[in-house]
Amino acid sequence: MAPFHPTLRDSRLCLIAAYTLTLLWGVLYAGFAHGALCDEPGHLGVLYHFAEHKPGWPDHLTTPPGYHLIALALGGGQPSLTAARLTSTLFALLGLTAFAGAWRRLHAQPAGPATLLFALLPIFQPFTGLAYNDAPALALLLCAIWAQLADRLSTATLAFVLACLIRQTNLIWIPFLILWEIQRTPRPVGQTLAHHAVTIAFTRTRGYVIILVAAAALILYAGRLTPGTANRNDLRPNPAAFTFATLLFGALGLPVWFAHVRSAGARWIAFARVSPARTAAGFIAGAALIAGFAATYTNPHEWNRELWWEGVRFTLLRNWPLIYIERMPVLRVVAGCGVILAVAAGAQLCRTAPHGRMLALSLLFSAALIGSNYLVDPRYYLTPAAFLLLLICPARRDFFLLGGWWLLIALAHDPFILAGLSLW
Repeated sequence: MAPFHPTLRDSRLCLIAAYTLTLLWGVLYAGFAHGALCDEPGHLGVLYHFAEHKPGWPDHLTTPPGYHLIALALGGGQPSLTAARLTSTLFALLGLTAFAGAWRRLHAQPAGPATLLFALLPIFQPFTGLAYNDAPALALLLCAIWAQLADRLSTATLAFVLACLIRQTNLIWIPFLILWEIQRTPRPVGQTLAHHAVTIAFTRTRGYVIILVAAAALILYAGRLTPGTANRNDLRPNPAAFTFATLLFGALGLPVWFAHVRSAGARWIAFARVSPARTAAGFIAGAALIAGFAATYTNPHEWNRELWWEGVRFTLLRNWPLIYIERMPVLRVVAGCGVILAVAAGAQLCRTAPHGRMLALSLLFSAALIGSNYLVDPRYYLTPAAFLLLLICPARRDFFLLGGWWLLIALAHDPFILAGLSLW
């Protein structure tokens, strides 16, 4: 199916819609949402720590304090939930701008529809108006990518430093950005790939290399990756995190998968007729993987094993499928089928996307990011989802299907966020 090439007027309308919706959500959350929700009290505690000039780092500070210092400054030096939420909104608007600029550089097309999809992304949208540092960290990372694609490498380095001063997990994307620069920079005739890679790494992307070396030295000196010492999210893989990734991929793209099921089925039938032995082998391998998944699935993190907590009003939607998949064998089989289908759909997307090679590489780094978090939390999937949207160019029908579906999810879920009843 041909990519969607909007007119300049349609693109501008989509951009206006993206900015308007994001600003509206931010104002709604800041002015009308229930008191501090989920992790917001922890971020407020950090603001009070700095406002009261207490010595040292807060024990529960798991990231550098860049977001907190900005939120404190915007609040006039006084801790404020409203100011902290609006800080996220301002950065989200910056993120939309950076996403649009980077997408336009990549695809040489008006970026309005793709930017509107990014603004509507269900796992991104709530955090554009809540006191979390995820939207600011992602916005600055997108600024770095935009600057890199515009060949402003010093600006890209500065933006990346700022992104890491908000969330240090952005460091995992340095090798990806270096490889991206190696891939998009023409290789001189006669130069080996290894020579070309080293040349690019230590000339055009030397700023990234310096950041990585400095971060490694700091981690070796401090002995940890977080400023505070109290951290309940260990640096180790959790199989449930990958299961949840495929659930998100399937659920968020549901109308698109249904729209393409007929053509996918036709391709599969044609392949089965030509290669029945390979088809049978694929079935057997898939059945074995599903059986193995059903037999070994676990959901180990204690924060992902509860639907309700004593003394709080909210539930975490992410925990519901994780818990019930573990409890019910039939759901483990269904989830295993979903994993197989999601991998197949991702492979097909990489084959057909205009920047499929970089998309495949981004998925590998996304797997490394997800695998480094023991806690399953949709916020950790934000950057992988943003990169996916950045590197694809959806067809017109797919754009409208995704946009309508994601807007419907927002309209259905936002009242529960505003009432303090649930969060992703």
